[in-house]
Amino acid sequence: MTRQEEIHVINTFREMYKNFPIGNLEHPDKPDFIVIDGSKRIGIETTQVVHSKKAKQISSEQVNFTDLVISKLIHLLPFHFSLSIDLLTDIGVSKSKKEQIATDVANFCVGEFSTLEDTKHADAEHVDFDFATGDLWIRNHLFEMGFRNLPKGVKSISIFRCDAHGSSFNSKSEASFIPRFSKEKLAEVLKEKEIKLQSYKPCDECWLIIWQGWGITGYFKDIQFETPISSTFDKVFILRNAQNDIIPLKP
Repeated sequence: MTRQEEIHVINTFREMYKNFPIGNLEHPDKPDFIVIDGSKRIGIETTQVVHSKKAKQISSEQVNFTDLVISKLIHLLPFHFSLSIDLLTDIGVSKSKKEQIATDVANFCVGEFSTLEDTKHADAEHVDFDFATGDLWIRNHLFEMGFRNLPKGVKSISIFRCDAHGSSFNSKSEASFIPRFSKEKLAEVLKEKEIKLQSYKPCDECWLIIWQGWGITGYFKDIQFETPISSTFDKVFILRNAQNDIIPLKP
């Protein structure tokens, strides 16, 4: 988490949690915050939970790359559309070639989708096949199924024509899968943070705020375990950004 995110979390939590201690709030390093309430020192550690660290990285890359393609494509297609691009997780898009690959994708979309009818959608998925010299039957079969040789690093492209929308936008297809906050995910978070407790500055109590924050990879449907939980932290909470609420795991 960045320092700005930590500050956002503690300020949001302090506003929402009615039993937040009254006192001076310090922002050291370990833990992230210390509240001095009279003679009592309460350390508060914040952490963001995501579906996976790789998913967070890929999600951010996909959103940014798709936005870049849209900025080019809106000048090339004669209609409004929603666009979703998935990247190959093992390759992705090279930063040094990002602009060129985005241009290649935009040009591909023009060639493939410029005659798309209103309220219709179309898809293209990458396949490693030589359409120029490969077997004719296989080539035609793959082509009919929507497989193409997409620019390097691109896994799939999905477009929907929506003239009535008034503008083109990123449909963010990764939003389709929203997991539950599992017991295994909780154990992963607690293990990582509890190991670091001994390195914190001395405090009378130590709290942990688990932030389900910005972006689809930080959004979970609900918790999938019983509360209260067991933890070496004195108090543990989930701060859910999208739902604007707090779930006390160890109040």
